[in-house]
Amino acid sequence: DINNMYHWTQESLLTVNPDKCSSMTISRSGTNHRPYQMNNIPLNKTIVKRGLGVILDNRLTFEHHIQAKIKKSNSIMALIRRTYTYLDNHTFLLLYKSFVRPHLEYANQVWKPHLKKHITTIENVQ
Repeated sequence: DINNMYHWTQESLLTVNPDKCSSMTISRSGTNHRPYQMNNIPLNKTIVKRGLGVILDNRLTFEHHIQAKIKKSNSIMALIRRTYTYLDNHTFLLLYKSFVRPHLEYANQVWKPHLKKHITTIENVQ
């Protein structure tokens, strides 16, 4: 229960601001319209939320997360290409593994792509 958690945080001298909290219902249909409250303050509903570097959506497709990672990786690779115009393959691979690959592999146990379109999109960056 959300209110029990809120009261526990108050007893433990932890601060939780209900105005900064939001709720997300994770389901295939995404049709849960149940209002959630914390300390009798309604929580905002969201369909996409970022936490610990992973972007979740209400259907767990990770579409937003994958697109953000692809965009970040492409911008880093463009920066490498602009900065180092003449690179041999060994140096480019070293820079790729140091600066691009960590963005693509961070928390991949959670968001590991399983749809062919996501796998293809990520492989195009690699």
